[in-house]
Amino acid sequence: MFKTISKILDKYILSNISKRFPSAFRFYSKLYEKVFEIFNLIKYKDRYFFHAVSFEINTYCNRKCWYCPNKDNETPKEYMPLEVFHHAVKELKELKFSGTVIYNLYGEPLFDERLEYFVEYIKDNLPNATSLLFSNGDILNIDRAKKLVDAGLDKFVITVHDENPERNLKRLKPVKEFLKEKMVLQISN
Repeated sequence: MFKTISKILDKYILSNISKRFPSAFRFYSKLYEKVFEIFNLIKYKDRYFFHAVSFEINTYCNRKCWYCPNKDNETPKEYMPLEVFHHAVKELKELKFSGTVIYNLYGEPLFDERLEYFVEYIKDNLPNATSLLFSNGDILNIDRAKKLVDAGLDKFVITVHDENPERNLKRLKPVKEFLKEKMVLQISN
């Protein structure tokens, strides 16, 4: 039920607000958080129960974004061991977790060839959770987007970090047309 309500809110409300009224998006995002609190109170008897989990599946990123704590450091290419991922998902399953699963913290998840596996594993083990991908989109193409959607990814949030965002937006346009409301584009210079 929660996943259905979350998708409806996202598809019909948040997506349209972010397009038509970007300045009001923050207000409605906060309202959306309050909805999560109500569901947490009902389901877990704790309104502050966590509603999102981030897995740092790999550490490598091809960008040096101004806000990232790793911008001045070279990060090694390391990958989350599958045993760690499986154990964490098992614990979330025992909690009947139905929040959001995110596949990165500071690394670029699209550089991990196992991403589709992780998404499908979440879909199979946490069917009421929402899978969300934050990415710079530099290596995202229609083929990879289709594989991720087929694996069960619910939402793509692509932040374009470029001095000339039009170039990346033009490159991402066919992907956006394919994904439609499943993809949100943000520009950050």
